[in-house]
Amino acid sequence: MNDPIIVTRVRLYHEARSDDWRWTAYAANNRIVAESGEGYRNFEDALRPAASFFPNATMDAADAPVFISGMNANDAWEAWEAQ
Repeated sequence: MNDPIIVTRVRLYHEARSDDWRWTAYAANNRIVAESGEGYRNFEDALRPAASFFPNATMDAADAPVFISGMNANDAWEAWEAQ
């Protein structure tokens, strides 16, 4: 029997060519296990499904307009604008 794949990190990034935000999920061995099937027009719209699909993963954002701090007491992702 194969061990389950555990996603430990999700990277959100801006794709300049399409001007969309996308995400890539990584397993503990740093292999890509999933990618967003579509682009999102803004960062928050890309973060929402990634956080929903992989709630225990660390969210890592490249070129993000916000810092991601993690889940708050209401099980919502806390984020604030980068200075």
